[in-house]
Amino acid sequence: MAHLRRSPAALCVLATAVAGAGCGSGTSTSVTKHSMTSVRSCLDDRGIEVRGGATPDPSQDPNAPDVGELVTRGAFVAFYSTKGKADARADEVRANVARAGGKTERYGDVTVAFFTGTARDEVITCLSR
Repeated sequence: MAHLRRSPAALCVLATAVAGAGCGSGTSTSVTKHSMTSVRSCLDDRGIEVRGGATPDPSQDPNAPDVGELVTRGAFVAFYSTKGKADARADEVRANVARAGGKTERYGDVTVAFFTGTARDEVITCLSR
């Protein structure tokens, strides 16, 4: 994927590929370190358009990150309730993202898929808060 300016259908396919690998049953019981609301607010404050949000009912979609996902210019940020859940799917997410031309980075209970044209620095800054 050269850049994020793709048709809505192409973005949906990519989001499904990332989210489809995004859930699992890890053994970690650590509390979510990253607040999706805080990250979204931080990105909004930096003028980055953000879409997505909480997974409505994780039990109904076992392939979605169990907390939710934010989508920004060139990045998908998947939030999990525990680091263990993120760990359990890391290899599969990495493979899906690589096939789509991106790279993944892990931040404990968060997995980020970065693509060309991303607001990478802003995403990392907001995750570091």
